[in-house]
Amino acid sequence: MNKHFLLLSAGLVGFFLENIPSFAQQDSLRVIDENDAILEQSEPIDDSPLLDFLSWDTLATRTHISSRTRIRYALQQSSGFVRGAYGGSRLYSYQRLTWNTGVHLRGGLLMEKDAGERRLADFMAFNFVVDDVGLLSRWIIGDYFIEGGQGVALWRGYDLSKGANVIAPVRRTARGLQAYLSSDENAFFRGTAAELNLSPLLLSFFYSHRHYGATVDSSLIVHGFYTAGYFRTQSEIAKEGSLSESLLGARGMVEIASYNTLGATIYYTQYSHRLELDGGRQFSGRELGIASFDYHCAMLSWEVFGEWAVVKNVWGGNSGMIFRPAKSIDFIASYRSYPAQFYSPHGLGFAERSVASNERGLYLGLRFSPHRSMQVSVYYDQFQSPEPAGNIRFSSGGHDAFVEMNSHAISRLGVTIRYQRKGYDVREDVTDQTGLRHSIIDFQRKNIYRVTLDFKLNASVSVRERIDWEDLGSSLVHTMEKGWLTYHDIVYDDGKRFQWSFRLLFFHTDSYDSRLYEYERDVDGVVSFPALYGHGARWYILARYSIPDHLTLNVKYSDLVRDDVKHIGTGYDELSTNHDNRVSIQLDMQY
Repeated sequence: MNKHFLLLSAGLVGFFLENIPSFAQQDSLRVIDENDAILEQSEPIDDSPLLDFLSWDTLATRTHISSRTRIRYALQQSSGFVRGAYGGSRLYSYQRLTWNTGVHLRGGLLMEKDAGERRLADFMAFNFVVDDVGLLSRWIIGDYFIEGGQGVALWRGYDLSKGANVIAPVRRTARGLQAYLSSDENAFFRGTAAELNLSPLLLSFFYSHRHYGATVDSSLIVHGFYTAGYFRTQSEIAKEGSLSESLLGARGMVEIASYNTLGATIYYTQYSHRLELDGGRQFSGRELGIASFDYHCAMLSWEVFGEWAVVKNVWGGNSGMIFRPAKSIDFIASYRSYPAQFYSPHGLGFAERSVASNERGLYLGLRFSPHRSMQVSVYYDQFQSPEPAGNIRFSSGGHDAFVEMNSHAISRLGVTIRYQRKGYDVREDVTDQTGLRHSIIDFQRKNIYRVTLDFKLNASVSVRERIDWEDLGSSLVHTMEKGWLTYHDIVYDDGKRFQWSFRLLFFHTDSYDSRLYEYERDVDGVVSFPALYGHGARWYILARYSIPDHLTLNVKYSDLVRDDVKHIGTGYDELSTNHDNRVSIQLDMQY
């Protein structure tokens, strides 16, 4: 299918380049700023809006090309390479090329290979995009995604998690039709989509046909998707592209007044094999249709929003409101309800878990500034799974409470204090006095504390000190686990071409259950959020050198040392040592 779309894209590009009319006589070019320009016509020359392009001579002089090359190499060899289970090299490779011509045409191509995969282009993403041509707001051939409403029916494959920003994860701001050029191999459409601006109506049509990794049994039934994105071993390769999906849909949104909108989404999708998700309790079948409506209304100090969708006569969605009684106060309340039989394959509605299904919840958040140098963020989220989920065979639930205070009362010094408490039902395997092993349902609670100090030494140098610690316990199984991590950061930025950062981190936890996470800087475009458990140390150094508008070079070296084990990892990913060090190099160029 990739070859077919590449050929189609190339043919359409050639068609447009051969049929673009010349507007050399038009003098209505209005410059917006030194980097951008648009063409305004007082009278249309042709009935077809697709002919509203700049001349090819003008386009050719304004073509910009950018490339990104990223490689990453693990210096320690894992068991999969030693035992010959991985057929490819240890090198991770990422190559991306994007271009834009004038203000109407752009596109891109991405090729990625994970360590152990055989092909340099084991995963490919591509698109060709036409922007702002008459009534055609956007047309994409290739890979794309759509954000609509509150993400219940359509959304990108990731979003912000709950934290100090108590508003953004709950009240979504949709961007509509967007070109996709990322290394995530799951959350996108492949086909064609068009967005028409019929002001005040914005209307989108989309078609997609693509393949997914999945586990297909001998009866040709799919019990789950394979989303890891690694195709290194024979068993992983057997899952690659084993399930196909064809999808056709439309979305409309009308703007009633400034920031007040009503929207509706509908699509139908069909799979090549029958799906039996969660034993058929979540979804069973080869095809489904979904329809949703969404709304957003802002007036005075109030804002209401929401989206509700129906799938096979099962309704699910969320609604919320924001109240701003003063400039420095934001209060948000949101209710969500996703029945166990509610399955939205391309949605990402706000939820405690990664899948918006089998969950009801009430979220309350407050952000206020008691002083101009201080901000306080608080939220409380109560959630429940009404029906059995995972290995818990009856309804379960939990809560998540969070408070953070951020202060800059002292010049150049920022202080952040955070507390979070999470409680939820879990299954515990215990052994009774007779030696018999059985399972019980326990309520587990986790308390996480954090203190962060940010100090700016001068215009170029800043330092950060942080300590996290936690305790993990349960109601019936009287065990207590603890964990902590602390790190020391220094960042230098000359404000011109050179930037570097260094972090030294120490950690100690009783087990994987009491693991702690840390967000760390990485090469541009990469999000690094490792989980740390056991006890040991981690450090990295990241350097960035740039020549503005021409070249940017990123280099990162990281090292993890575990003192509590002789080997890191398990299975084919196991290292023969307790030492895991890696190097990443990335080069961005503009032409």
